[in-house]
Amino acid sequence: MISRPTTALCATGALVALLAPSGGLGAAPNVYRVQLDGDETVEQVRIERRRCKDTAPCTRVAVRDGSRRAALTPISQRPGNRYNWQVSKVQFHDLTADGQPEIVWTLGTVGGTGSSPVRTGVHTWDGKRAKQIFEHDNGKAAEPGYARVTAVRARVLEEEGELPELELRESLDTPKDATCCPSAYRYTRYRWDGAQLALIAGSKRIQKKG
Repeated sequence: MISRPTTALCATGALVALLAPSGGLGAAPNVYRVQLDGDETVEQVRIERRRCKDTAPCTRVAVRDGSRRAALTPISQRPGNRYNWQVSKVQFHDLTADGQPEIVWTLGTVGGTGSSPVRTGVHTWDGKRAKQIFEHDNGKAAEPGYARVTAVRARVLEEEGELPELELRESLDTPKDATCCPSAYRYTRYRWDGAQLALIAGSKRIQKKG
């Protein structure tokens, strides 16, 4: 059963209708209705469940535009891992300054912990096909003095008259840190360069806690 739509105004000014099923997927609604390509049809960005052997549901992000349909994210982490993905967050921001929002998504590991794989990505939709313009996995090489990189938080920074930037905050752990309590954070920012969201030179910074 689908409940009545509620509306939310994104920071970009794109009006999005959220259709949330009763007993649904927690914080993420099942369907977002949002104009992605400027035509008369309002697209649906869906959080789709798929069967997997995990106790919690495996989910992916997909777009439906009239008769066209495209899956944006995978279910399985193979071949790198034997685990599966679950959608943890979806946002809509005009990162390319074309007047239409892009789909910003974050995937977490089904049944995972603070050190489990996390993936963040961005897709555009032109009415016919999706194009991925950004992808980032946690666990990249740690900074000197740290043992590992764990949790990732993604947010969009916007300033009037400037291209929006995607900022990632990664947790940096020493060998003594629990996964809940990193010693520092690594911040990096990315901006549209005409082809993809590219790392902004000089944007990386390390912030120690305490």
